[in-house]
Amino acid sequence: MITDPLLFRFLAGEATVQEQNRVNSWLDADPANRQHLDKLREILETPGDKALDQEMLSAWIRLSARMDLVKTKPFHQAPRKLRFIRAAAAVMLILISSGLFFYLFSEGRVYRNNDLITKSFLLSDGTQVYLGPSSRIKTSRDFNQEHREVRIIGQAFFDVNPDPEHPFMVLAGDTRVEVSGTQFSVTAPKKTGEVEVSVHSGQVLFYNSQIVNKNAFRMGLGPGDMGIYSPSLRRMDKTRDPLYYSAP
Repeated sequence: MITDPLLFRFLAGEATVQEQNRVNSWLDADPANRQHLDKLREILETPGDKALDQEMLSAWIRLSARMDLVKTKPFHQAPRKLRFIRAAAAVMLILISSGLFFYLFSEGRVYRNNDLITKSFLLSDGTQVYLGPSSRIKTSRDFNQEHREVRIIGQAFFDVNPDPEHPFMVLAGDTRVEVSGTQFSVTAPKKTGEVEVSVHSGQVLFYNSQIVNKNAFRMGLGPGDMGIYSPSLRRMDKTRDPLYYSAP
């Protein structure tokens, strides 16, 4: 049976190979099925995500986890931001009823890219992530509540939503990257353990340890800088990113 929770997993790239095959067969069976999937996709992918009020959405998610969801007016009668929030409510109702809510929000969410092209994801704090092929990130359990922390394997470009009171942290291999709001990329292949951090804009702190203490070495990186960590040598080097381009 094809259910909406399964279709949401399919759209989010979380479905297994067997589930993907089932959904694809279901889509081919009836054009109405594809129309239904497109409606669910519209809920998850609202145009102009960067303009959304992320603080409002985040507060609503935290509140709705503690109280019953109330009925709302039809979407067409509400402002655009409220339409997105109510769409999120519809998604959460399905997730709660299916048990997926606890996987996505209590245990942290995993974003995977199994395709051969870069895929874009919008995190709950408003940060845009461009995830490279064969890469994945996982958010912390309390992401966008007390901490903004993600773990990465592979390659990703982060366009971080500024929030000086809640730094954005990336754990990659043995290293830690910390920013408040900037654009940077992280390359952390699992096999070698080497980590590269390239900064497009803003300032980044690059540590040679996931735990920040007196023994951790910290490197500051600015636009055009690249930090490279070698696990075999426990060494960090700073150079210029040959691919960095700054308009005059």
